[in-house]
Amino acid sequence: MTTHYAAPTTRPYQRRVIEVVGDAEAQAFETVWAFDLQTAINRARPGDVIELMPGEYHQPVTITVSGTAEQPIIIRGPKDGIAMLDGGRHRDDGRHGGMKPLDGDFAVIRMFFVDHIVLDGLNFENAWPTAIYMRSVRHVTVRDCHAVGGRFFIYARQRPDRPTHHMTIEGCSWVQDPDFHMWRGVVSWAEVKGQSKSFDASYFNGAFLGSFDVQGQIVVRGCDIRHAFNAIRLDMRPGPDHIAYGADGPEVARNRDVAIYDNHFSFIRDNAVEPEKGAQNWRVFNNRFYGVHGVISVDQVASRDLFIVGNWLLNDHRPGLIKANGDDGQNPQGGKFLKLFKPETGKEPQARAGFWCLYNSMLMRTSYVKRGETAQLHDAFSLMGMLPQWHPQSAAKQRHPFKGLEWSGVNIEGMVSDAVGFPHAYRGKKGLLDGVGVAQVFDPAQGSTPARPAMDRTLGGWDGALRPTLDVGGRRSRPLRLETALGPIIVPGDKPLGAQDIAALGLAHWRDPWAETAPELV
Repeated sequence: MTTHYAAPTTRPYQRRVIEVVGDAEAQAFETVWAFDLQTAINRARPGDVIELMPGEYHQPVTITVSGTAEQPIIIRGPKDGIAMLDGGRHRDDGRHGGMKPLDGDFAVIRMFFVDHIVLDGLNFENAWPTAIYMRSVRHVTVRDCHAVGGRFFIYARQRPDRPTHHMTIEGCSWVQDPDFHMWRGVVSWAEVKGQSKSFDASYFNGAFLGSFDVQGQIVVRGCDIRHAFNAIRLDMRPGPDHIAYGADGPEVARNRDVAIYDNHFSFIRDNAVEPEKGAQNWRVFNNRFYGVHGVISVDQVASRDLFIVGNWLLNDHRPGLIKANGDDGQNPQGGKFLKLFKPETGKEPQARAGFWCLYNSMLMRTSYVKRGETAQLHDAFSLMGMLPQWHPQSAAKQRHPFKGLEWSGVNIEGMVSDAVGFPHAYRGKKGLLDGVGVAQVFDPAQGSTPARPAMDRTLGGWDGALRPTLDVGGRRSRPLRLETALGPIIVPGDKPLGAQDIAALGLAHWRDPWAETAPELV
């Protein structure tokens, strides 16, 4: 293994090292020769480490060299100080490339047709539109990297004969909008979507992780995503080559095997988790969501085996401008748990099999779902606390937690809620709503009194806990048998209701989700 040193300028560099003599540590210095970052990358071979010296890096780089499973190439930040990769771009440059950046669009780091690369401990700023762009990569890890600004933190594509798969993003953070313009309503949702004639703020219409038509085997864990329009948005092509419809549900060739867990999502103006057009075997568990327009969006998504399990959600404030009387000033100001297909004349929801929302804890000022339709949904043993409609910005009546839901194919099992009249007032004619109404679901210490969120803190300063009241008490779950494309999953019963660690549900193996052997090409 060789260590290659990179620095903003090519020169000898004094690197601090720690020497251990017996039980004592001593500080020493060694002189190393540092290349520019692109040269250091080009010199690397399997097993090598590229270590960045502290400072600001202003030249974008391209990675075309690969490591191996036993000897990955590691590009890491300094042990002392910060290596800042500064794209030197203005947010207006974020409009270039649109929602689906291409190989020629700007990115601070670009990777083409490489395997077994690790990016570790890097920092990015002013990376518009993209910090890290990938095409046809396999077994790539982005670890402990942090970025401010940009349309996308990571964007991935593939070539049909060389799929992108086995990508791990862990311990990273991204603040897309450090001035909080989206949350405060300085720019509106419509302006970000490019639907306003007055101003184009589409430079924000991106995501922490975006992709188009990649195969999958993706892990996003332990990340902190704040003040973003979207967090995770994976798109794919429709059509019979990518989605096959069978009697037992669709088979989706792309957007497969995605695990999203132990993350914090805060102040998300659109959607936190959003597959587009198709998805198969997604596992979204043990995440915490604060202040999101939509937690999970599956609008017109053909899906097989989506698992939304053991998540915590607190939505107690609205984004955007608010009128003096507390009414809407800047739609949409949502806050729902699920975004489903909104019924339209002549259109039907996409085929779906195995859509499971299990053991989630939600304290919301708005709906579980609003004006939605789905081919299938099974929610079991969730806790749903309802705050006043615009809590705490004004005291209005509670919202209907299932407003406009088309109940065909929907099964709500064992839910506990404090919505007025629950469950009798909300029973559907074509679906099942099995649950219990209580006076209050969660301890009032969280979300029940007016408070101003800390805009610059993870989860707005919320500690991530939702503590059930004695009204929920000792209620326990029943066993579940989940029929999936890979065979049945048995979730044991006699568990507390609401969010809990995945291990308590017998699903600890989900934390090591995808085999390291490369799958067959599709």
